[in-house]
Amino acid sequence: MVVNGYHFWRADRNNKGGGVAAYLRSDIAGDRKPDFEFQDIESISIEIILNQKKWLILGAYKPPCMSNDTFQLNCMTTLDKCSSKYDNYILLGDLNFDLLDNAKCSPLNDIMDVFDLSSMVKKPTCFTKHGQPSLLDVILTSSKNMFGKVCNFNCVLSDVNHMIAFQLKFQVTRLNGAHIDLLRILMLICLTWICNQTCLNLNIMM
Repeated sequence: MVVNGYHFWRADRNNKGGGVAAYLRSDIAGDRKPDFEFQDIESISIEIILNQKKWLILGAYKPPCMSNDTFQLNCMTTLDKCSSKYDNYILLGDLNFDLLDNAKCSPLNDIMDVFDLSSMVKKPTCFTKHGQPSLLDVILTSSKNMFGKVCNFNCVLSDVNHMIAFQLKFQVTRLNGAHIDLLRILMLICLTWICNQTCLNLNIMM
């Protein structure tokens, strides 16, 4: 699980496998923040500093069997703490609410309304053999104006789930003093399902 040049954090489910993990490139300032993780939802929170701004990245997995009341209570408690400390935060992961079906995603929509979160993924991310395509894997943010391109693409790591990735926009200064308004690819965050484990990969490529 260790990759040279990356910090690695993990939140294991139990001795039968599963859980959530995060990689952060070692030259990016960041650290895990357990106080901003959910109590009952599998999650891992990473604070990163980009262009002197703090961002909280909260990766999560909600099992289909979790009740809507438990989900909403967890979200209200944790996101209230996040919004009180961070102007910029992102909640992403497989929350098992289909955002393409209003009848099935009302608990998540209620949370988005309360905290004024925007959903950045617009197309299906889950493709099963016997069901309609669904949008279960989300990127929700308090700072939609900081987002550039959002990618949603098939990969060889899963025959069911797509990967999701996005760009963030801000101004950086090179060593020669020149300014760049938008990095070509600023941040890649991929959610991959391997042995029922979600992996959050934070990477900046100049």
